[in-house]
Amino acid sequence: MQDQIKEEILNCVDGNESYVSFIQIENYLGQIGLPYKGEYSVHIPGHPTIMMWQGMSQGFARAIIELVFEDFEIIPTHVPQSLYTLEGKEIELPVAEHLHYEDTIKRWAPVTFKRTNFSKSAIKQSAITPIR
Repeated sequence: MQDQIKEEILNCVDGNESYVSFIQIENYLGQIGLPYKGEYSVHIPGHPTIMMWQGMSQGFARAIIELVFEDFEIIPTHVPQSLYTLEGKEIELPVAEHLHYEDTIKRWAPVTFKRTNFSKSAIKQSAITPIR
């Protein structure tokens, strides 16, 4: 199921010319009948107090972590909270000023996603050669 969710997230991001929010991804997954609601949240690695999103299924949360931080298929971009306000859903936490905000207070980092030019397979194919 998680691999199917990853594939559909990529379809959602690829099918949009601009950046895609968590709300847009949730709507897309809901329209095609994939589970996205649950008790999980996604945080910035190394910054456990900075939350990107919450109320996710385990498969959805894991898919985002893999696509962003392991496979490098999509990239998060910090956006103003107002974007989520306009889309009708927010997290009730103070907003982090950027993705690597250092604080002991839990904060929300509103983000959108876009496809990267990098991928795990492309990185593996790159060559390292000695300088002569």
